[in-house]
Amino acid sequence: MSENNPAAQDPFSQNSARNNSSVWKTLDTASRQSLPLELGSIELTREGLIQPRGDNRPVTFSFNYHNYLFAGELADGQKGRLRLVGNLGKLPYTVESPEGRSFLRQLTAATAAMPHGRFIITDHQDVQLLAEETLPEPRTPVSFMATAAALLLEFKPFLDLANDFFLNTKHLQGPSGQPTG
Repeated sequence: MSENNPAAQDPFSQNSARNNSSVWKTLDTASRQSLPLELGSIELTREGLIQPRGDNRPVTFSFNYHNYLFAGELADGQKGRLRLVGNLGKLPYTVESPEGRSFLRQLTAATAAMPHGRFIITDHQDVQLLAEETLPEPRTPVSFMATAAALLLEFKPFLDLANDFFLNTKHLQGPSGQPTG
């Protein structure tokens, strides 16, 4: 009988959707949000449902840029600063590359006074880019992407120099970035 009833065959029909309370709950949640949607105001559950985000947990994410892994955080939900940390690689031992070691130390010194971040060498000899900036209001996905892009562009000349160095020294590093010598 349902073969003659187009609504019964369509899984997206109103009758079919009414039986799926999670779809209606998600649509209801989304419709109650004020526009524009600000970062941290809603979240996607593991079941794929949209729900309000009722706490102040940081919004966290990761991405690759020019073959470097970056982690990011928007602290304090909607009111914080966007922070990016990029892992570039290991500072080489002096015996492996005295020029490379000197170059990376110069890179950290050259960026020490930059207003939105700097390169650092950690206690574990990791070379990292730390960058941060406050998102303009409203803190939407668009303003987030624009701010992240602006931070990366600010450091792009330095990342290009570092990339040239690390591409030329990949044979010194194993798959985890650990020196192989």
